[in-house]
Amino acid sequence: MLFASPFYMPVSWMVTLAWLGYLSLRLGSLSPSPPMWMSVVLVGLAGMITVPFYEELAGRAGWWHYAESVGSRTIGNTPLYVFVFEGAVCLLLPLIMSKLLQRSLGYAAVCGIMAGIWMPVTAFLAWISLGR
Repeated sequence: MLFASPFYMPVSWMVTLAWLGYLSLRLGSLSPSPPMWMSVVLVGLAGMITVPFYEELAGRAGWWHYAESVGSRTIGNTPLYVFVFEGAVCLLLPLIMSKLLQRSLGYAAVCGIMAGIWMPVTAFLAWISLGR
């Protein structure tokens, strides 16, 4: 499915996750730094708002639409489960980024694998609860 999607999709995901990861790093570097739960909530909300906003713009530009959203609850043209999924994906970023720069590449690889498992699980749970 990744290879069938337009080139800008994986690139836009990389850019979006990079700036949300940077937000996670910056929150952790504040003095005094906010509690971890607050960083998790802030970055989760940022992901819940930002990524569906991009998807809404793409839908209005005619780049794509959610064919399966017919009958699903939506905000604009974006299904509600997408908001929940994107926010849940971003919840993980402050937890990963808080130790990433002090650890080894092996730690980064394990975090990447964890995120790779986390994404489809949260997508499925959001879809099963809100998308059908």
